[in-house]
Amino acid sequence: MEIIKTINGSCDHHNHSVDAHEHSGKDNSLPDGITSRLHDGALVCSANRHISGDLETVRKSLEKELGMLDKWVEKQDGITGHIKAIISVNGPAYRISATGGEVESKTIPLKNIHVSIASIVFKIDQKTLEQRIESLFEGLIRD
Repeated sequence: MEIIKTINGSCDHHNHSVDAHEHSGKDNSLPDGITSRLHDGALVCSANRHISGDLETVRKSLEKELGMLDKWVEKQDGITGHIKAIISVNGPAYRISATGGEVESKTIPLKNIHVSIASIVFKIDQKTLEQRIESLFEGLIRD
């Protein structure tokens, strides 16, 4: 249980970092990828992905996907310590153009979305979990 408290504390610190990022206006997010390691019998996995799209659509898809990931761990006879995601957003974007003396500005509703996922699971194969999380990200992009 101590490992879960330690990692939960780390994730709470990540929440603080996301809040600071939102207020700073800078993109300090992690690069895309999945990393995992074993720690005291737990498989600790962190994943990051930048996608473009509608925030509400991504949020709803991520809620569904995390629920399915939790059920997947159970079906694999694994144990979920926790699965957590954070979504941060940069956007909207603006296009400014000058043509023949006129300057035009247009809002582009596309948002750049950063999704971070942290999971602590037990009795799950490392490579299999990484592949499952990669497919979760692909599901977010398709929706």
